Amino acid sequence: MGMISRRTFCTCCLTATGVFAVSRAAHSQELLNLEGSVACAGRKSITLGNVYSFKASSEAMSLVGKICEAVGLPQNFEVRVAAVSDDIANAAAVIAYYGTPDAKRLVLYNELWVQDYLRSTGDEYWSGVALLAHECGHHLSGHTLDGQGSKPPKELEADSFAGFIVAKLGGTREQALALFEDFPLEATETHPARSDRLQAVAVGWRNAGVPTRSESEWANIRVNYFRKRKDGTKVDEVLSDLGIQANHYASELEDADTNHITCSDDVPVSAVRALALALHDRGIAIQSIYQHADKAFSGINIEFVGWHRFGLSRSVLEQLDRCPPRSDPTYGTYQPRR
Repeated sequence: MGMISRRTFCTCCLTATGVFAVSRAAHSQELLNLEGSVACAGRKSITLGNVYSFKASSEAMSLVGKICEAVGLPQNFEVRVAAVSDDIANAAAVIAYYGTPDAKRLVLYNELWVQDYLRSTGDEYWSGVALLAHECGHHLSGHTLDGQGSKPPKELEADSFAGFIVAKLGGTREQALALFEDFPLEATETHPARSDRLQAVAVGWRNAGVPTRSESEWANIRVNYFRKRKDGTKVDEVLSDLGIQANHYASELEDADTNHITCSDDVPVSAVRALALALHDRGIAIQSIYQHADKAFSGINIEFVGWHRFGLSRSVLEQLDRCPPRSDPTYGTYQPRR
C-alpha cells in the first residue's frame, strides 16, 4: 500500500456481490472476496478483488457505538479494519453475501488512517468522526440495501447525518465541514458537488440543536489563563465559544505550548471536562490535568507544564470524573514517551 494522503477521503456506498470467505487464522483475520464489487473512489468507480480484514480498534468501535447511541438506533453492522487499496484509502460501507440470506453489513476502514485521525486533535479528529459517521449513515439509512451503489441523494443524506453526529458529539460547525472542504468541486454521476455537500453537512449540524454553554454557567467559576503567544488565539476562541470570561495573565514562557489544566475540587468536573475537550478539539494537546498545589485555590488554570508526554486522547478526556491528584497515573504523573 502506498502512502495515505492526510487529505484524501472516500465516502461511499459499496455493494459486495462476491463470496465472503472466513479465515480462522489468528488476529480475527477474514478474507473478503469482493470480485465484481463496484465502489466509489472520488470521481470514479472501481472494481475490487480480495480484501483482508481484521478486528476493529477500540477507538473505532467506541466511536461507532457513540454514533449509534446519539441517534438512538441499534448498530446494524459490524466494523472491521480492511487492508484496502489506495483507491479506498479510508472507509466504506459494504454488504457481503449481498442478495442472500447470509447478507452481512460492514463498515470497513483503514487502520493507518484511523490512527492518524482519531488519535489527533482539532479538525483532523473531527474529520475522522465525520467520515465514520457518513459510512454509518449509509447503513442506518438503508442505502446499501438496493445494490445501486452511490447516488447523489444518498451521499447528501449521509453528509447531513455526519454533520448531525459531529454536533451531537461536541464538534463545531467548522469542524464538521473540514472533511468536505477539499472534496471535488463538480458533481459526478455518483457524487454531489462540493457546495451541495457542505450545505448538507451544515443543515445536519444545525438540526442537532445542540445548545452552547452560556456565560451564566461559568459565572461562578474562576478561570485563569496564562496566555501564550504561540497558541493564544486558539485558546481565546475556545474561551469565547464557551462563554468564559477568563482572567488573562502574561506568560513568562512565550514560546511554550498550552498543555495543562489545574483545577480544584469545588469546581464541577463537568466544567473541567468540557474545557479540556474544547481545547483538544481546537488542536490544543492537553498533557495533564490535576489539582492545584494550594488547597485554598478555587477555580481552573489553563497553563503550561514543562514535561514532554503525549497529549491525552479524547476518549481519556471524556472519562474525566474528578479533579485528579498530581499522582494520578493517567492525568497527572509524568509518563515518558515510549
